Amino acid sequence: VDEVILNDINSDLMTFWNDVFTNNIVNKYPKFNSVEEAKNIYNLLPKFGKKGWETLFQNRLGWSGRENTTFSITRYELKYYDCLERVKLCEYLLNKYNAILENKNYFEIIKIYDDKNTVFYLDPPYYIANISAMYKHYKFDYKELLYYLKNIKGKFILSLNNCEYIKNL
Repeated sequence: VDEVILNDINSDLMTFWNDVFTNNIVNKYPKFNSVEEAKNIYNLLPKFGKKGWETLFQNRLGWSGRENTTFSITRYELKYYDCLERVKLCEYLLNKYNAILENKNYFEIIKIYDDKNTVFYLDPPYYIANISAMYKHYKFDYKELLYYLKNIKGKFILSLNNCEYIKNL
């Protein structure tokens, strides 16, 4: 691997990954023993400017993954701290490969980084979930994605649901 680029259109998510990459966020992550305790910590985070932590709290403990989410005991019991171990592994890999973090649309990334040695991993919103809260600001154009993927020099891996609309593109 010569170069690793991590990109997402969601700026909150990229703020989180930037905090992981540059600030060793996981080792500084507040510990808690209950959802109630997590809510109390979460309510203090914006006051400290900890957008990365706030994003992780919302994503791992809430149902919607967004602000004003409902915290869930079920989500907490789904081995919340196991996700921190996975984030630690990502932190190691981001630093090992001196990753480049971007917050751009996928087609901008393709234009910048496409060559015969590039492998893109794309994980657009699933077609059914296209109207989810996480992407309400962003209508996804699957036909446009198809156009770009047909014309890249490199290779790609695409994570997308197997529904009729997608199959018929």
